[in-house]
Amino acid sequence: MDVWHVAVPDARVAWVPDEPGGDRSAPANVATGPDGRFRLEVRGPADAGLRGVVHATRGTGGGAIESYAVAIGERTREVGNLMLDPAQPVDVEVRRDGRPVPGARVLLWRWAGGMYRGGPVFVGSHVTGADGRATFPALTHGYVLVWAVAPDGAVGRVNRKVAVGDRAARLRVDVRPTRSVEVRVVDDATPPRPVAGAVVGHRLGFAIEDVVHSFDARLGPIAAPTSADGTTRLSGVPDPAWNRVRLIARAPGHAPASVECKPDDAVVTVVLPGPTRIPVEDGEVPRPASGTKVAVRPSKRAIAAVEGWVRDGALVVPLAAKDVAEGFVFAPDGSSAALRGGKPISFRRPRTVEVRVVEAGVTGLAGVRVSLAAKPYVEGPWDAPVPTDADGRVTFHGLPAMAFDVYAFPTTDRPHGVRMATADLSGADRTRGLVVGPQRELVARVAIDGRSAIPERLWWQVEHAVVLEAVVDRAAATLRLRLRSSPDLLGDPVLTVGGDLVRSTTVRAPWPEPGGVGTVDVALAGTPEIVAEVRSDPDDDGDVFVERWCGWHTESPWLADHGAWPHLVGRTRLRLDPGRYRLHDVTTGLLSAPFDVPTGAARIEVVLDRTGLSTVKGRIELPDGVGADDVGLVIEGEGIDTRAAFGIPYRGWDGLPYAPPGFAARVPKGKPVRLYVHHRQLQPAREGGEVTVVGPRDDVVLKLGPGATLVTTLLDPEGKPLPDDALGSVYVVATRTAPASDAWPIQRRAELVTGRPGTVAAAGLPFGTVDVWVMTDAFGRRGFAVLHAGRVVVAEERVELGERRLSTGSRIIVRAAGAKAGKGAPEKLEGMATAQFGPREPVLPTETDTDGVGEFRHLAAGRWFVSIDRTVDPMSPDGRVSVRDVEVEVDGVHDVVLDVDYAAPR
Repeated sequence: MDVWHVAVPDARVAWVPDEPGGDRSAPANVATGPDGRFRLEVRGPADAGLRGVVHATRGTGGGAIESYAVAIGERTREVGNLMLDPAQPVDVEVRRDGRPVPGARVLLWRWAGGMYRGGPVFVGSHVTGADGRATFPALTHGYVLVWAVAPDGAVGRVNRKVAVGDRAARLRVDVRPTRSVEVRVVDDATPPRPVAGAVVGHRLGFAIEDVVHSFDARLGPIAAPTSADGTTRLSGVPDPAWNRVRLIARAPGHAPASVECKPDDAVVTVVLPGPTRIPVEDGEVPRPASGTKVAVRPSKRAIAAVEGWVRDGALVVPLAAKDVAEGFVFAPDGSSAALRGGKPISFRRPRTVEVRVVEAGVTGLAGVRVSLAAKPYVEGPWDAPVPTDADGRVTFHGLPAMAFDVYAFPTTDRPHGVRMATADLSGADRTRGLVVGPQRELVARVAIDGRSAIPERLWWQVEHAVVLEAVVDRAAATLRLRLRSSPDLLGDPVLTVGGDLVRSTTVRAPWPEPGGVGTVDVALAGTPEIVAEVRSDPDDDGDVFVERWCGWHTESPWLADHGAWPHLVGRTRLRLDPGRYRLHDVTTGLLSAPFDVPTGAARIEVVLDRTGLSTVKGRIELPDGVGADDVGLVIEGEGIDTRAAFGIPYRGWDGLPYAPPGFAARVPKGKPVRLYVHHRQLQPAREGGEVTVVGPRDDVVLKLGPGATLVTTLLDPEGKPLPDDALGSVYVVATRTAPASDAWPIQRRAELVTGRPGTVAAAGLPFGTVDVWVMTDAFGRRGFAVLHAGRVVVAEERVELGERRLSTGSRIIVRAAGAKAGKGAPEKLEGMATAQFGPREPVLPTETDTDGVGEFRHLAAGRWFVSIDRTVDPMSPDGRVSVRDVEVEVDGVHDVVLDVDYAAPR
């Protein structure tokens, strides 16, 4: 199907086998018919399951890939519906020492399933041409892993996200020479004994977002079987210094085992545990005779069914115990036994379940497709939907004695249908009746911003009804649904409709008369179309995230937007709530220009160009005894800022990490940027501590020193020194004023000076001209008493600021329009307001109360900027009404009242 759920004829469909799953069939290729259906014929041994992927393509612009496993004895597998998503070719360039490598074999995996519950799925392989390139015709967006093997055995790999855009994605793989490792395979006996005839291979690490870690789905080059002394030499192993390598060993009669290969390992020993033995007891049927072969089907979908055998009253399975903790064992006579975490098992006779689908409890419905789903889930032939006969009946035979969910009425958006009932077969056979109401039709007339239209990638969901068919008519802007009611689904149908670039809407549609047609209007509100383009060189990986302006945040107003996670590559369409955003590359600190997302339909294009960069090289001189772990290289300038506070999923760095003896940083080409060193206690030295550069350089030297100490005596409002026990916590905040920059204020906690009442000292402050603030909770109230100490020239290692008188400061009272004294607000307000001085910090949050009044306390004299958000309903288009950057002057003594009109944003 295409994204409109319309059948796609003449699409090419291929079966790509995955050898480790036991599939030895040749790739099969067919074309879909007029109704979009296809049938693939694959062959494999009767004693092994088949595992592979179905890869469907329509030219180079649409593709779909799904992983499937065919169980032992299963002859037909219904794969349901495949939806062709936008796709593009992926060009892989293989190079060695900068030159193309012809004749290299390129293997590609794609990460399938969810981020945390997925796995790598083999897509296929190609051989590079004379230009060192191989092309995979149509891949959808997502993470891919590429593994290249040169004719001389050199290997390389890369994994990254591929985004569908206006041009083919290009990946570059640099191959490197491999090494050979001697592998010794032994059993787990005491003492260990060598295992002859074991097969040894290796796998490479597959990491996504530093969150998901897995290994390739296929073994690399396989060594000759181990000799009588249990040894073999495995060649073609990548250097573990630049890639995680895990050696895998298998041998008949043993469970497989693996061990990670370290960079300095010349000999690696792999211990193969013996097969798992599970006691077998007599049950409903006698236990199989000794020597009987059985099929073991674990519940883990990543593990293919294997052959076990019954010997001396026990089930022997060549798998680890954890891999067969759950699942089923099938004997040749059809009886089965449930695996229960190593506990004794017993075999039960095969079960039968009969399902009858009737309308209004009387008339059987023919042709309704019914399937079963095991609980816990175990793949099997019962997954394939089977149509009911003329009397509405369908019977499933040869089932294990367990519980099954009964599904019926599969549709394009629900390939298995709706769960209608549960049949517990643990004790006996069962009969289940599914009673449904008469068939009715509902036509939804869809409009976007008052105009009849269907959004792209339309999706819908119906509650309190069973969907039999859904037809989208783009020309008429309608969604036609054939429905049935069920006794378990009470109430009128509730229809939710959504799609790309629209906000979803839920409406209630009364049931029409039986056999009749009802109508309902669905009004959708348009949302902005945001296209983010990240330009990078083919061999250059960035880590680009979307950041949203959140003025209430106390550390940084720019926070990562999780709706756009993970990172961006190429051209990507984003769905963002109204607000202000920017793109940020955390590997270089590059920033895009901020862009505003309004409410309602709009088209926004934002570009972050990582190609126009220069390289600046240099070193950092550290004081004796200071390690480089807490040292960060800070770069600031037009379009770059490496000190942006990294929220989740960022890494928490202060600037770029520094690893001696030198650094190589990338900065915008031809634009002045300032480089300096960040440390939690130390500050750049007065000379060589910071450098302004334009374009490429390789002679930058930055120095890190202890910084300066500022000393001041704090007085109470009457001019008397404050006692030490009244000071509480004192912080000194210094913001650079020359050269002009958007540097983050540097905050240091001050310590008491012994023998001088009310005197505090803050160390580690920068040299140069700074604005200084002092904050303390001396008055014991919520918030700080803030004192603006003024502009200070720091030229010596110790600077005396003299006596400074504190005051309770001014208040800024934020009041909703109409919230007069004693009258209350026109409505309950829920929101957040912030005020700040200087370029970014400190930020003082406050919440408005139920009367629509909030206040900022203890403000020093000067200019303050107030940003106010008021949330009505986060899910509605008008959910957030904002007033941004209202400038307020305070004198540090008197209060200021700020009346805010929430009726419309400014």
